[in-house]
Amino acid sequence: KPIIIIEEPELNLHPALQSKLCDLFLEVHEEYNIDLIVETHSEYLIRKTQLFVKENEYENGINDNPFTTIYFDKENLSTYSMRYREDGKFENEFGKGFYDESANLAINLF
Repeated sequence: KPIIIIEEPELNLHPALQSKLCDLFLEVHEEYNIDLIVETHSEYLIRKTQLFVKENEYENGINDNPFTTIYFDKENLSTYSMRYREDGKFENEFGKGFYDESANLAINLF
């Protein structure tokens, strides 16, 4: 089975297009039976996988989830799987400075 490795596909893309990349990746996986390993810092790509998990009920019963998200924690020099729940959210948290960074900046505006 073919595997394609893509490094930071979000570079220089508008956030809406970063999200649409996830649509393309899922289509390639489903239509051509190709697995992808995508290294990203894009919150938009990751959030879109969560939406797909929820909408397609990938974590319900017999449905296979095509997404696996692994977080590389540079503070603890470790990796761990971000386990999806049925509602698309993760069971565990990303390390400091990933999802919380934009919220922290917005709070500091006030």
